[in-house]
Amino acid sequence: MTWIIADEDEDEFLREIHSYPDRVVALLGQSIIDRRLETAIKGRWRNTGNIFESLFEPSGPLGSFSARIRIGFAISLYGKEAYNDLRRINRIRNAFAHKLHAKHFNTQSIRDHANALVLPSLYPISKEDIITTTVDEVHRERFMWDWFLNTLKHSFLSGDPIDPRSRFLRTVEILTVFLWQEDYINRSPGIPEGAMPKSPRF
Repeated sequence: MTWIIADEDEDEFLREIHSYPDRVVALLGQSIIDRRLETAIKGRWRNTGNIFESLFEPSGPLGSFSARIRIGFAISLYGKEAYNDLRRINRIRNAFAHKLHAKHFNTQSIRDHANALVLPSLYPISKEDIITTTVDEVHRERFMWDWFLNTLKHSFLSGDPIDPRSRFLRTVEILTVFLWQEDYINRSPGIPEGAMPKSPRF
């Protein structure tokens, strides 16, 4: 399983995912990414004078998912492909939330956005067993990054993300791992120089 579970809510989401209707999957999937994105952005900045409270509150300048997507791209938290996929996920979420006729991932506009997601193709699922990477003097600098990429080869999905729902879920999975990784890097000042590529890393 690739998903790095942050709390009980995410654990329940994964355990019950196959029984949830499409609308619930879209809303909860976007919500999980939104929380990870907020945490990753905060990790890049200093909370001087508790400024985060006003920035990230619902009525604040970074209170919306769309604003956070733009800021994340502006501070090189991710590259153009991830930025565009985040925008597509936001459009999918908004369609499910605000359009009564959008009941499933095969609704035309939602299917088009889901099929346009590119991260599943950039980070395909592997059927091979997880390879245990060891740290040695030759490969020490890239060990952590190799570990993250190796982790992304595996998925909680049972098969390749071909249909729109699976492509959406695979994209959510990839983004949650990468955003968790960015937060981890921000919280780990002892990571040796060169252990990770320069930002944006995904």
